[in-house]
Amino acid sequence: MSSTSLSSSLSESSDAASRSSLGVSEPISLAGPTEEDKRLSLTLEGALRGFGLFETNDESENRKEVLGKLTLIVKEWVREVSIRKGHSEHDAENAGAQLRTFGSYRLGVHNPGSDIDALCVCPRHIDRDEDFFGRLYEIFASNSEISELNAVPDAYVPVMNFVFSGVSIDFVMTRVALSHIPDDFDLLGDNVLKNLDEKSVRGINGPRVTDRLLELVPNIPNFRMALRAVKLWAKRRGIYSNKMGFLGGISWALLTARLCQLYPNAAPSTLVSRFFKVYELWKWPNPVLLCPIVDAGLGHKVWRPPAKHFNKDLMPIITPVYPCMNSTHNVLESTLYKLKSEFKRGHELVWKVEQGQEPWERLFDPVDFFSKDLSYSRYIQVDVWANTPKELLTWTGWVEARLRVLVGKLEQTTFIGHAVPLPASFKDPKSEHEHSLTYFMGLEFDFEKEPVLKSVGRSVDLTPAVREFTMTVMEWHPRLPGMEVQVQCLRWKDLPDFVFPDGRPKKRKRKKSSGDREAKRQKTSNGESGTNEESGAGDGASAKPEGEGGDEKPKIVTEPQPLVSVVEELDQDELEMGSAPTVAAAVTPDSNAKKPVVSLL
Repeated sequence: MSSTSLSSSLSESSDAASRSSLGVSEPISLAGPTEEDKRLSLTLEGALRGFGLFETNDESENRKEVLGKLTLIVKEWVREVSIRKGHSEHDAENAGAQLRTFGSYRLGVHNPGSDIDALCVCPRHIDRDEDFFGRLYEIFASNSEISELNAVPDAYVPVMNFVFSGVSIDFVMTRVALSHIPDDFDLLGDNVLKNLDEKSVRGINGPRVTDRLLELVPNIPNFRMALRAVKLWAKRRGIYSNKMGFLGGISWALLTARLCQLYPNAAPSTLVSRFFKVYELWKWPNPVLLCPIVDAGLGHKVWRPPAKHFNKDLMPIITPVYPCMNSTHNVLESTLYKLKSEFKRGHELVWKVEQGQEPWERLFDPVDFFSKDLSYSRYIQVDVWANTPKELLTWTGWVEARLRVLVGKLEQTTFIGHAVPLPASFKDPKSEHEHSLTYFMGLEFDFEKEPVLKSVGRSVDLTPAVREFTMTVMEWHPRLPGMEVQVQCLRWKDLPDFVFPDGRPKKRKRKKSSGDREAKRQKTSNGESGTNEESGAGDGASAKPEGEGGDEKPKIVTEPQPLVSVVEELDQDELEMGSAPTVAAAVTPDSNAKKPVVSLL
């Protein structure tokens, strides 16, 4: 933190102390920063600036100018629609509308080039489908300063995305039960939710949550610096994605805000340190709350702690306004497992930073998802393609939102311990499809999960999980011809080259122990063959499954759908390391019939 900004944040310590009772419990510590804490905070800010997280004054002014222009457009649009619907010129002029920002921009932690989340609050006679996605869309489309316009009316929160003079905007709309929107309109009052449909509630709660969160934080500058560090860490470590079962921006902000309540006078470096310590030790599914849960009695569903034996929320982080919601309902067993491991890593690294053993930059090292030394037992590759860039954008948005369905089904598969998605997409330079993207997830096997039956052996059938995922994806009603998906299961050695931008690392050979050599000598003396690799049934071969007879052909499992599975025998190294074979199938949907067609790998 620069000396000016640091002194500014510390000057709020007295105010923080007066607000130290914020939250649902007393603070853990009211201690202020030491000189070492201040020094570590300065080096933390220096590291964050090194990653380019702060925009210039010119960029900030451009954002303000864009929001000003957008406000004028929206008010003129409301006036025009009001007149068309029979309102007088005077009433139409005073109907009004308000533009409210939320998300990272409202919190003050946005990066250069990041988008702005904005809500348009309209009077009750403005219709979402006819007026917002109809007439306003036309106005935006005819504006020369607006490009990349895309409407998603059937989204969980209906939204229009566009770029306005170089600034990306995610624009949502809510109409409230008022004939006009006054200048002093109170967005935080629960009465604004009266007679609102669920989509309007979800839209208006974006800025309501953000505004309320800032009221519940004791020291906003310190909160912002700590949150910048947390968000950068989460993105670099591959755990920033609500859609894929991790945490989105608001959830990371709520976790950081709760830390600020627990340590109201702490410096940013201390907040980051305690962040990892507290959440590594947190007893999930105990919820994270910034304030008590209140039901305003307006008929909207409010999150409640479920009965102990019926808790489906694995990592509840609750929004602080009515109706309180769980912002992490997408978290799955596998993603929670990954989050816990990253909290542990963060705690260990920050301790080393505090001891002077590591710089802050080490905390933000990117995750090496495809590392050979830390590789998963198998990888799932999902290829998605469409006919045009715009169709691909729409199609991948849908597929990404369904990937967690695949994760959930894989978790239910026999011998699958975890299925961890990577919230990133890749472009295959050798793909035969011009407009395509590729996604990956890693599989870890767990043979303690269920008994190993002799008739089945240590084989894993992925067919049901893959089939249900592909069918769910392909049955999407807006799907157009040419929108396709393919799923493959790969070993590390079969991963495509494009996931290794610095070149594929060499495979490290495992040194054989004296026990391995003795076992091999005994096999040889008994007239038995050596390992799979020695007998020609290595990684690339399909050998007989465990428990089968002498047939050298792979076991084929046929399903009611045209799906087949190949069961591969373990090579010797995998047997010794406790790995497992997989059922590998490449699932390709047939564009003529919305059913997946499978080809063997």
